[in-house]
Amino acid sequence: MRFTLLASLIGLALGAFAQSSAVDAYVASESPVAKQGVLNNIGPNGSKSHGAKAGIVVASPNTENPNYLYTWTRDSSLVFKLLIDQFTSGEDTSLRTLIDQFTSAEAILQQVPNPSGTVSTGGLGEPKFNIDETAFTDPWGRPQRDGPALRATAIIRYADWLLDNGNTTYVENTLWPVIRLDLDYVAADWNQSTFDLWEEINSSSFFTTAVQHRALREGAAFASRLGQSGVVDGYTSQADNLLCFLQVGSRFIAT
Repeated sequence: MRFTLLASLIGLALGAFAQSSAVDAYVASESPVAKQGVLNNIGPNGSKSHGAKAGIVVASPNTENPNYLYTWTRDSSLVFKLLIDQFTSGEDTSLRTLIDQFTSAEAILQQVPNPSGTVSTGGLGEPKFNIDETAFTDPWGRPQRDGPALRATAIIRYADWLLDNGNTTYVENTLWPVIRLDLDYVAADWNQSTFDLWEEINSSSFFTTAVQHRALREGAAFASRLGQSGVVDGYTSQADNLLCFLQVGSRFIAT
């Protein structure tokens, strides 16, 4: 099931919240198992990712009742945000090749025409793809507008590390175009309806708005660092609008 991957990711993330010695001991023993569960679902060499292109995160190897042999932008970005954090912190320096494969795979998926549109007409909001990097064309809850924001956040973290370590050309020529596509999409379309995390309701989504706000804040700072001054004001302005929307929505829920 798709939840196998999510359970592994949650298990791996528990390390940040360990409080007691018993929990510490459990996390110490479980973290390698959980991490391997994550890696098993990443193509092309994961034990549960047969047929997936390099850097593609497989939601589940299950193909019936239900079929989850797809890759979700949301899931993939959350998985790699964690792996990128481990890499950039020095916890696991072996992950760099896998991270580079992920960024390359996502650059390809951005350009794949799909039922949500093309790269310039809304296609970045497509929630999932086939694991061979082709479009999923059956009916689904689309668009899901959190994916581009989450992907931008993950790749910005990696790009910042690369800049810190002198890899400016790669960041400017390879990663910035990917990041900017996602940030421009968020800035332009954040106020449009979206299907939620559970892919059931087409409306506004607190989670989606929150991750969009984060992406634009971090995107503005990153663009400024790269000297891309032409987009900084636009990202900052829309981030302000997103924050206002979040605050108004929160007050409405509270009442």
